[in-house]
Amino acid sequence: MSPLLAGLLQLLALVAALALAYRPLGDHMARVYTSTRHLRAERWIYRAIGADPSAEMRWPAYLRAVLALSLVGVLLLYALQPCAGCPSRLPGPLLDRPRPGVQHRRLLRHQHQLVVVRR
Repeated sequence: MSPLLAGLLQLLALVAALALAYRPLGDHMARVYTSTRHLRAERWIYRAIGADPSAEMRWPAYLRAVLALSLVGVLLLYALQPCAGCPSRLPGPLLDRPRPGVQHRRLLRHQHQLVVVRR
């Protein structure tokens, strides 16, 4: 099968799946977003963060929420940076994995292949 035909079939399958799912998925989303009932977990989260689910969110509160979420994401990424260069600290199957390129250097026969691996 040619790549063009495979791509067209995949696109056709996606369009068919969307055509079949838009009505039930849209009805479900409309029910979820317009419902005044909240799950127990949602009520617990609302109570924990001090939010009123029946009130509209004003733009200053939305701005504070977006900035706080961004700050948490940046701090989480900053905390994960020391682990990026040291796979020996990570638990589980990552310990047994060889460093990239080390195992393959033994199999290389030509110098230009070694240059590609080192990049």
